[in-house]
Amino acid sequence: MLNITRAVNARRSRSGMEPIPTSALRLRRNSLKPFLEEQAEYDAAVVA
Repeated sequence: MLNITRAVNARRSRSGMEPIPTSALRLRRNSLKPFLEEQAEYDAAVVA
């Protein structure tokens, strides 16, 4: 992703445009808990 941004910024600088900051990129992934719904159903069945 950063290599693409570098290439885009190189073309933008040749065209006289401002570069795109790397802060515009989402570099962190959101972690999700797999089986969260199934775990809740299991917990409800065990308690009942």
